[in-house]
Parts: sequence; C-alpha cells; structure tokens
Amino acid sequence: MSTSTSSGPSLAPIATGARLGAWVVVLGVMAQAVLAGQGWFGGQQALFGLHGGIGHGVLLVAAVLALACWVLPGARVAAVLATLNVVALLGQTGLGYAGRRGGVGLASSLHVPLGVAILGAAVAVAVLLTVRDRAADA
Repeated sequence: MSTSTSSGPSLAPIATGARLGAWVVVLGVMAQAVLAGQGWFGGQQALFGLHGGIGHGVLLVAAVLALACWVLPGARVAAVLATLNVVALLGQTGLGYAGRRGGVGLASSLHVPLGVAILGAAVAVAVLLTVRDRAADA
C-alpha cells in the first residue's frame, strides 16, 4: 500500500504526522490522568489549570489527526475512531468544566470513565496508524 499516487503528491508526510500525532494524543491523555490524580488526591489544586490547558491541546491535536486520517488511504477505521474521539473529547471538556465550576458530582463521575474510553480509542488509532505505516514500508 503506497502513500502516493503517480498523479498526485506524496501523502507520506501526512501519514508520518498522523502517526506521531496519534501517539501525542495518547501521551496527552495519560498526562491528563496523572495531573488530575495529583490535583485531586495529592492536594495540588493548581494542577487543574495545567490539566485543562493540556486538555485543550490534546483536543486540537486530535482534531487535526482526525482530518489527516480521512485523507490517508487505508485508514478508514482509524479516521472513524479518531473522529469519535474528537466528539468524546468535546464532551469530556464540557464535563470537566461542569464538574469543576458547578460542583456537579454526576459530571465528575462521568468524566473519569469517559477518559478511560478516550484513552482506549486513542491507543487503537495510534496502533492502527503505526501498523498501516509499517505495512506500507514492507
């Protein structure tokens, strides 16, 4: 499976960027969990600001990643998962603000399991894109 066609430009830079971006999303989501845990259980409330800032960055990278996946041939499943992850990240952001500003326990209780689902989908996208690139190189 080649990432270029004879009539068009190479998609190799997009494929490489998407693969790297996918792993950045995974690392960002994992950092979110650590920061939230330290903020909540470690008594370091100031970390919630960093948690929110990184969350916005992860959302941005995830949105660009989803767009890149739709351009790549053979990445349809990754594109669907990445797009669903963007929707989930938008919901996650809303739940985070609702739980933090409104003190809504329900929002906070949904925030954690949604984060776990987001991490799972992010890992799946990263693995799919890595395997796709390895197959293209073979």
